Amino acid sequence: MNKNKKRLLILSSCLILLTTSKMSKDNYVNDYLLNEEYTIDSMLPFAMYNNSKVYIGNEEYIKEIRNDSTKDIYIIDKRSEKDSNISIVNSYEIRNPIEMEKIINILLEYERKYPSNWNRTKASMLNEWIAHNICYDFDYRRGSTEQVDLNNQDEGKYKTF
Repeated sequence: MNKNKKRLLILSSCLILLTTSKMSKDNYVNDYLLNEEYTIDSMLPFAMYNNSKVYIGNEEYIKEIRNDSTKDIYIIDKRSEKDSNISIVNSYEIRNPIEMEKIINILLEYERKYPSNWNRTKASMLNEWIAHNICYDFDYRRGSTEQVDLNNQDEGKYKTF
């Protein structure tokens, strides 16, 4: 069996495991703080999480403020595109599904405050993020798996059954 087939088999197995068990824990308290002074066009972080700032903005803005020497979280808002999308920069660095879910909750709060055509469920986003991390770990298409793109079109691919 060649290397790509092995990777695909492992990835498929992991995805099956992910979609057959409930990864979400609803019994914890969200430990993030929304920035009440944030506006969609401001240079301020949208939230604070785990002693890190969570910045959400367009690609140009994120590129301008991004500093990889911090633990800050950078999220690119492409919800105005034809296939509405939100991308989490360097998402492969965040490994814990509980931590991922907390960040996803921040995204859902952002969507609630600034509505758009973007429409993803928490479960599908978590599954997609985990799948991206697994692919990244197996050195599969690292250029596209280091950053999870949570676009509308992928909702059906990652929904739980």
